[in-house]
Amino acid sequence: TGDAWDREVDGVKVLVEWSRGDLEEMRQGRKSLSLRSALSWTMSLFDPLGLLSPFTLRAKLLLRRLQGKGSPVPWELDMPQAEKQKWVELLLEVLDSEEVTFSRAAAPPEGASVDIVVFADGSMEAFCAAV
Repeated sequence: TGDAWDREVDGVKVLVEWSRGDLEEMRQGRKSLSLRSALSWTMSLFDPLGLLSPFTLRAKLLLRRLQGKGSPVPWELDMPQAEKQKWVELLLEVLDSEEVTFSRAAAPPEGASVDIVVFADGSMEAFCAAV
């Protein structure tokens, strides 16, 4: 799962390797989702350009909830149903966005001036900047 270059359209595609059937089984409680498997999925994302940041940030915040204050969730056991539902929703959203393609290069027309714009935002949970 992650970014891949599509040479036919000269763009970067976001690839997702997850089955909708697996997610439905997790949602219905027939398939387990442990903290270890959630962490494995989150850390397996190859995203050097940060195109998946809206998803990876949410995944990391969900991981923090599972290991944060109170009693941490055991690594190998199925996570509580309420937390599993949040993971399934996130993963379904990622799965639905599998056809997103970003242009590899953003070059202005010849002779056009270029402005560099920076956006930044933050909260108590996370921060981000984009150029």
